[in-house]
Amino acid sequence: MKFCENEEISKIDVLKLLMERSHAEAQLFWQRNNFMFITSTALLGAAFYYFFINVPKNPPSNEIKTVVSISGIYVAFVWFSFNKVGRRMNHVYMQDAKNLSNEDELLSEIFRNSLGGKMPSESVEAKNEPLIHKINNFWSATMINYIFIFGFIAAWLYVLFRPIGS
Repeated sequence: MKFCENEEISKIDVLKLLMERSHAEAQLFWQRNNFMFITSTALLGAAFYYFFINVPKNPPSNEIKTVVSISGIYVAFVWFSFNKVGRRMNHVYMQDAKNLSNEDELLSEIFRNSLGGKMPSESVEAKNEPLIHKINNFWSATMINYIFIFGFIAAWLYVLFRPIGS
């Protein structure tokens, strides 16, 4: 593979680049999730405080509560889409690296060692594994984030339908 006339890129360099992109995407995953979690928590806390705990003498209108609630639900869906896109990009980098490493035994060994001896997308044989292993494989960081996201959506729906000041 050549990028310039005088520059030859080896497969190891390409594998290294793909692995670095995968690790960078993983870092972005955590940064995005931390930002979205803090933002969602702050918005939801402020909404609960303003609409239900310390309601002003002139309570806000239901239209304001509806706009705030729909905005919170929108933030949760943006968070969900960030997760989906980031996860997909990480899988693209890992799959490209896996495909490249399958062409050469040395590359395959380097790639396998960088992942702790496991290839990506190697599924556990469900029929031979005890239930506890199936549960442990289910609880990934992405699944936990999805639980948080849907929890925030449920909380925003609660804010939307609960009467102000109750």
